[in-house]
This record gives sequence, C-alpha cells and structure tokens, in this order.
Amino acid sequence: MKGALIFNKYYCDGGMDYIKSRLTQVFSDLGISLEFPKVYASLSVGKQAEEIKKYDFALFFDKDIPLARFFERCGVRVFNSSRTLMLCDDKELTYSAAAQTGVKIPKSIFSPLMYDVDDIIDETFLYRVKSALSFPLIIKENVGSQGRQVYLAHDETELTALYMRLKRTPHLYQEFIDGTKGSDTRVYVIGKKAVFAVRRENTTDFRSNVSLGGKMQITELKDCLVSRAEKIAEKLGLEYGSVDFLGNEADVFLEANSNAYLKTAENLGANLAVRLAEYVTGQIYGTEK
Repeated sequence: MKGALIFNKYYCDGGMDYIKSRLTQVFSDLGISLEFPKVYASLSVGKQAEEIKKYDFALFFDKDIPLARFFERCGVRVFNSSRTLMLCDDKELTYSAAAQTGVKIPKSIFSPLMYDVDDIIDETFLYRVKSALSFPLIIKENVGSQGRQVYLAHDETELTALYMRLKRTPHLYQEFIDGTKGSDTRVYVIGKKAVFAVRRENTTDFRSNVSLGGKMQITELKDCLVSRAEKIAEKLGLEYGSVDFLGNEADVFLEANSNAYLKTAENLGANLAVRLAEYVTGQIYGTEK
C-alpha cells in the first residue's frame, strides 16, 4: 500500500522537513509507505498517469491546484481536494464561502480588476475604502503564505502607497479588529472536525505567524469555537488544516490553511500526524488498513 506526499520542491523549510519525516514514520507504523513522486500536471492522462495510479492516495502539503486536479483525474483520492486547495488559497473565494456559514467575518472590500494599460489612481475606489474602513486597516493580497502578503496601513499616505503597489494584483482591504494586533486563535481540524486549539501571539509584528516570530500556546477548545471552526471546515471541505479566528472570544473568522504545519503544535502535545494518518487510512480502507 502506497501514498504520495506532495510538497513544493521549490520551497522547503524546517517545518516541511518535519512533515516529511513525521508522516513517513506514522504511515509506516500503519504498514503504508509514503513516496515523494516527481510529477507535473498535464491535461492529458498519459504516461505519467501510470506512475500516479500506483498510489492509493495523495497528501497535498502544497498549493499546486493543477497538480491536485491531475491526481484526481488519474483516480487518486487527494487530501485536501483540489477544490479545497482553491478555496483556501484565494482569500476572495475563502471569504465568499465563509460568508455563507453565519460565522462573523471582518468587513472587507475587494480591489477592482485593473489592466496594465495606464497609471491612474481610482480616487473613487480609495474614497470608498476610507469611508467604509477606519485606520489602521489591513490590506491582503488574495494569494499569499505565512503572512508575507499582508500589510497594515496606518493612514491615507500608506493606503495610497500600498494601493499603487498592488492595484494590478488581486487584493482586498479589511477592517482592523480592535485588540488583535499580533494575535489570533488557530484551530486544527482533521476530517473537518476541530481537534486542537492554540493561541498565537507576536510582540514584534502585527501578524501572528510563527514564521514571523509568533509564539504558540495551548488554548481551550470551547464548544463555540468548535462549532465555528467546523462550520468553516465543512463549507471549504477542509479534511486537514487550520481555521484561524480573531478577537478575545475568537469569534471573527480570519483565514483557513489547507496545509498547516505540524511541528510547533505537536511540540505542544497535539498528536496531529497520527490522527491524520488514521483518518486517511480510514477513508481509503474503511476500518482496516
């Protein structure tokens, strides 16, 4: 029995190295080998398909949506699905889906589509942003990772500068939730069920990401938090990943991550790798491997 573990070969850090070694071990303990195939997405299901079809499943710790679709076209069960990767990777799609769950989300304004034909400033759009959102406000590129495409505008000058920088890149403008600078609550989900929660705090940056200096500590997984996280996970089809919230009550949805890292949470006692392996094997083989 074999599974494929997919990660981005162009970006690999200590967190991904941990995922590769940890998941390889826990699946091995279940009698299943994990391999790291070097394949590329194609519209045709040709020669590469023979290599792909030997896998019983594929774990995607990557955001390569065309590659996930290719695996699916070859008949391989993918965790998370290409649809889920797509919904989680684009913040406009994420928030549009989350808005249907009844969970509170920050007030958000999406940038208009602008072609590369001139250098105008859409003063009408900027006026709408300033009128609807007070400073400071958050600006996010629709696609990004580890907080690196998230910005904070303290005043009109910074807002205009970021608008000029990003106006041809899909992005959004969002209200800053009071009392949340550098902090959020992360809920890990497996099988669309909430299993572990942490509080992330960063005293050196307005973003809470561990990659930017944030620190994690265990927090109580209250019933209301479970309910909110599972509503989001169900809507996105999130079989493994994390759902993040803002506010002292963790009641404002921030974002969802379809390939959340394991290491820091497992160091705090979350047995995510084993639970993920058991869920995947249960889905593929039923109650037996």
